[in-house]
Amino acid sequence: LTAAFLSTWFPTARPRTTFAQSFGPCFCAALAASGAAHVFSVAQDAKSAQLSSVAALVIAAMFAGVEPRLSELQKLGAGAKPLIWGSYARWLVESLYAAEVSALSTAWRMPPAFYNRPRAESALMGLFMYDYVARAATINCVLLALLGLLFRLVALAALSGTNRDRMGLRSPAHVFYDAYAALAGGVGRWWRRPRKVGSTAAELPSLGGAPAGERRGLLAVATVRNGGGAVV
Repeated sequence: LTAAFLSTWFPTARPRTTFAQSFGPCFCAALAASGAAHVFSVAQDAKSAQLSSVAALVIAAMFAGVEPRLSELQKLGAGAKPLIWGSYARWLVESLYAAEVSALSTAWRMPPAFYNRPRAESALMGLFMYDYVARAATINCVLLALLGLLFRLVALAALSGTNRDRMGLRSPAHVFYDAYAALAGGVGRWWRRPRKVGSTAAELPSLGGAPAGERRGLLAVATVRNGGGAVV
């Protein structure tokens, strides 16, 4: 997979960057991309995993920040930020572009105001246009490695949660239904439990002059009529 990323540079007869400067970001991007593929392959069947992987590659390319650029993508709101940060292509392209600019001579890295055609002649103008950082290769490689680790942790969770039937365990849906049924049963038993209802002078106006035993009997009858348990 790393060789597949490196192969995109085959039209360049003589790259300005060293092999290590190109291999490092491509290797870390391969870790992130393969981690996402692991998640799909674990959580889905073969055909669905292939479709999901292709969709993830397309989304990663869309949010790479080349076209549309990062400044335009950020206008989409907070919902687009997870896609931008989770796109391995965004960090890979910035790393390779910044490494290429850093390898240029000083004549190409002067401020844009020194050139008649800044967009075509100034390498720094390209960094400004794409909102890239000149020396971001190292931190971008770290971010790509962290993305690969995160995706593999998600794949581990999916391996434990989506293949329980193959391990002889109940599926998460059945576990949830059992927990819900137990909770609903407990609430129902609490709601239907016998309640003790106290008496007032308005409810039993004739108890005042009755003997103690008669008062207890009348109170028990009134309590049963109100739906509660008898009070002794």
